[in-house]
Amino acid sequence: MAPDTFFLAGVSYSPEKRQVVADFSGSGGKVSRKYSFFPKMFFPLRGISRESLVEALSFHDLKRLKADFSGNTAVIYGATFSDLKKVNNALEKFFGFSANLVEPERQFLIGKNWSYFDCFSLDGSEIIKEKRFDFPEAGAGFFSGSLKENVSSLMKVNRPLALDITERIALSSILKIPLIESEQRKDAAEIFLENVLFETGAPLSRRPPPVKKNFHAPRNAVEIDFSAALSGLCAAPSNNLGFESVNCPCCAPSSLDGENVLPSTLVEVRFLREGLYFNPFSKSWAEKFHNSRPLRGEREGRKKEYFYDFFPAGPFRRNSTDSIMLADALALEKEGLAEILAPAKLEWHCTASRSVFSKNVDFLKDSIVLLDSLIKNESSAVVASKGLFFSQALESSPQFFYRALLKKTMLSIMASLPRLLSSPESRFYSESLASAVECIASGMLCDFEEMALSEGSRVSLNAGFSTAVLDRAPKMSVLKRFEGSLKLEKGLLSLKNAF
Repeated sequence: MAPDTFFLAGVSYSPEKRQVVADFSGSGGKVSRKYSFFPKMFFPLRGISRESLVEALSFHDLKRLKADFSGNTAVIYGATFSDLKKVNNALEKFFGFSANLVEPERQFLIGKNWSYFDCFSLDGSEIIKEKRFDFPEAGAGFFSGSLKENVSSLMKVNRPLALDITERIALSSILKIPLIESEQRKDAAEIFLENVLFETGAPLSRRPPPVKKNFHAPRNAVEIDFSAALSGLCAAPSNNLGFESVNCPCCAPSSLDGENVLPSTLVEVRFLREGLYFNPFSKSWAEKFHNSRPLRGEREGRKKEYFYDFFPAGPFRRNSTDSIMLADALALEKEGLAEILAPAKLEWHCTASRSVFSKNVDFLKDSIVLLDSLIKNESSAVVASKGLFFSQALESSPQFFYRALLKKTMLSIMASLPRLLSSPESRFYSESLASAVECIASGMLCDFEEMALSEGSRVSLNAGFSTAVLDRAPKMSVLKRFEGSLKLEKGLLSLKNAF
């Protein structure tokens, strides 16, 4: 006899009992499981000694706290989540900053690698997670009956409300947040990265959300957004970017020939042309160069004259030497404008294990591919059975729209990740990671520009936003060739007219 199928309908934290209760619901009824649980937080030391931190914690009942130390991070466990809140507020008074607290239910789900509305088979006492994207036939406290029954009914009488509920279910599933909170969470990619950092065991300070910048494409142009593809490329084994994998302690290369050397590595070069300027691959590095070197006025004038997005590097004299990023050095060497002399500061990624960021982005990519297949199969089956009335059948299917919204939300999260990782205003910014992301982005865009130009399209690149604007629509062969050259999954490039 096949085991019953259930969906994770709810998670509740009980501070008095020091436990979490997971509620499963499905056609077989309702089942609950209890788990012992103690919440934790990751506090960045930022030069604070362990003794100073323990002294700051001593105002609280130390029997209700436990502090472990890992490098520059303090892992603080609390008897209850309320204890962590009090400790975090006190540490802010002592040191002027506090940690980003992740609610206990989400902590539990991250630790179990579960999410709301995941599908499980319960075989006796064993709970087995299944990789399926079925619309959850689970109960909800504010509905009588299952979510699927209620959404199916709403599809007929109040379609906008039905789609809104379906979208919230998708957000809840992807981000591990309760259904009733999904409407309050505006930036899904930020929550995604919060989850990645918590799973990594890396601290995150509380800061205002990043300022979103809009990129305005010229009239009558075609805009291609590479952001989702860039996230996939950053997570690929050849780059393996992550909060813990960049400059890991276990895989430092001995030379520039190392397979895990990142393009943001600094190298010493000799310049071969007088008065040379170049546009760096990384905006972060360009800003740092501009603010730390003489001749700022010359760079400011050149930026204004040529309408650059950020400051160029230079001017350099013939036969002078300086440290620049490897990505820029290779481009200049290819043009005969510079020669690489030696590494100045190596940057690398871990080869021993995939980063938490990479594994989570891989999950999004794999899920998008699977969802795309499921959506196409369902559409084909409905067309075959309903004929001319297939659209009506699809429009009344909660399963179809649930999977479509899951795919759309996952793509949106992937498209937002490069901005959050590379923007200095972001809570998730680190200089090494940002430079690596920007170098990979610029390299990808330059490869695309070369292909597009070979087809006769003029291209305007915007590396900071991972977009390219073409004066006319490119041939589909260009996009297919580009996807093939980078081994990109289909659907990660967004193509639209910009009017």
